[in-house]
Amino acid sequence: MTSDRGEEKTFATTSATTSCALARANDASSSSSFGSLVRVIGRWRPLKTPRVTMSVFLYVLGMYVAFYARAPVEITPRMRARYDAALSAMDEELGATLREAEGDYRNAELALRAATPFGWRFSATVTHRARVDAARRRRNSAERKLAEIEKKRTEAMRAARSELGLWSELGVGDAKALFKRSYERGKIFATRHTFWDGLSLILRSKSDESLISFFLRWLMIALSNFTLGMFTAIFSYAIALPGLIRSFSTSIWSAFAFYFVAVVAAVSVVVSILLAMYSAAAGGTYALVKYAGPALARLDAAEERRRARIGQRSHYDRTRMHRAHQD
Repeated sequence: MTSDRGEEKTFATTSATTSCALARANDASSSSSFGSLVRVIGRWRPLKTPRVTMSVFLYVLGMYVAFYARAPVEITPRMRARYDAALSAMDEELGATLREAEGDYRNAELALRAATPFGWRFSATVTHRARVDAARRRRNSAERKLAEIEKKRTEAMRAARSELGLWSELGVGDAKALFKRSYERGKIFATRHTFWDGLSLILRSKSDESLISFFLRWLMIALSNFTLGMFTAIFSYAIALPGLIRSFSTSIWSAFAFYFVAVVAAVSVVVSILLAMYSAAAGGTYALVKYAGPALARLDAAEERRRARIGQRSHYDRTRMHRAHQD
């Protein structure tokens, strides 16, 4: 019993000493990393590296605008009342007319489709062609009428939205919603292509390829697809953003400033996502190669030895059969 208690005390003392040593090592490592970061920041001269300074400034500005900044123009109750009144007036003036025009266009389109079934040109008579021409004219007339009413509605909507302004919560919220839709489309594009590329990689992979090699190839394909998808999201967002800006009655300088800030924020968010993805991929690859690499290498070597034994066994069986046939 005495020896057991002594061993327990010795083990506890050793564990405590080891824990303290590890804690001191971690503190020293953290202090060293923090000190290195402080030294790098202290040696940085912004005026000597204007491009780096501008890039960092735009990145920080974009992240602040995307996640922390509030809309510059706050919507007051009076502004909200004017906006609601403009929408009500637009609905009273154009609502019924727009619905009627949409119904006329829909009916004219259905009538034209009914008059032009598949292959109607081969068996159409003069009367049938005249009926088709009349249906086409009615459809075109209904389409022009609908386009005119929609143009009036767009102008009325622009006037109503101008009561709040492009830099209000409405404009900023619409810009964020537009970027979210563009990002989702880019993510779906990347996910779909990664799935099909991975399936093609599985079908084209060699039987003697190692698991690490297959994983690294698939990882590079996934990263390239997501990079392309994110750049596609930025491109589509940059193209669709002017249409949103035109829905507000604003000056050219205000529109240009809003476009610039919105695109910078979108680029900053995408760059952050890509940096996180590449960092996670690099860390996962390092951990896989360092910790799982030896085990996978042993498994691959064992598989190669098994295949070699199977090949030798097949060769031995064929030799025996050949000798038996000769005898």
